Amino acid sequence: MKVIVDNRDGIHNIDSEYIDIDLVEAKKILDSLDGQKHTLLCMERDDGWIMNIGGGKEFFVVTLSSNQDENLTLFDPNGSESVTVELCAGGQYADYPSMIVTDAVTAKNALESFFLRNEMNLSWQ
Repeated sequence: MKVIVDNRDGIHNIDSEYIDIDLVEAKKILDSLDGQKHTLLCMERDDGWIMNIGGGKEFFVVTLSSNQDENLTLFDPNGSESVTVELCAGGQYADYPSMIVTDAVTAKNALESFFLRNEMNLSWQ
């Protein structure tokens, strides 16, 4: 699995890239997301699927895409379209509807599911 995490210093960014990373190492990188210096974790599998987890420490947005132009966002059925949460993902601040914002436990679960290739069992929109 290839993993990329941003490493921001003000307006500047240098991505750190890891090849053949395992689940334990990926979880450590996810734990480093703080919404300031590290705001985006990108995982790319050999089958062409990519999962992005943006945000940090407390709240995240998780997306899934394929080379077949499928783009999905992890969905929280208890969230609301009218209630927003401000996150910094990929160095960009935005207000996200709470229905697509997850907590750290859910983001970690999504990461594990991606590694085990059973992410489609999660709630996507």
